[in-house]
Amino acid sequence: MLKRISTIKNVGSFKDCNARPSAFDKITLVYGRNTYGKSTLGDIFASLKTNEPQNLVARKSIPVDQTPQNIEMSFATDTENENQGKAVFRNGSWAQGLRESHRLAVYDDGFYHSHVFTARSLTRGNKENFSDFVLGEQGLK
Repeated sequence: MLKRISTIKNVGSFKDCNARPSAFDKITLVYGRNTYGKSTLGDIFASLKTNEPQNLVARKSIPVDQTPQNIEMSFATDTENENQGKAVFRNGSWAQGLRESHRLAVYDDGFYHSHVFTARSLTRGNKENFSDFVLGEQGLK
């Protein structure tokens, strides 16, 4: 489970963001005004989950400068210290040592578009993805 975001630098609206004392809980709702970073957080989490850094590399903060992108997050289960798992994004890639118990589930617009609708159309592939989500892999079989 995600416990804390220590740093986000030069990614979308997060030019130079450092940790606050507050931590994430088992279920955390992120809300805010437009352009305040909700989609950027969703892209960060999706990139970590899939280990595909391309979207983050393409989301450098504006104005573009030479500041390297950097993301650091801490993960832990309820019985672990928050430093048990770290995810670090540097030099365009993730260096992660996360266990299965530290994995994220993010239900943002990216999830909605890849599992339910694509460009306002409902396709067979979307229906299968959504069924897999609702029923789980075993239930789908």
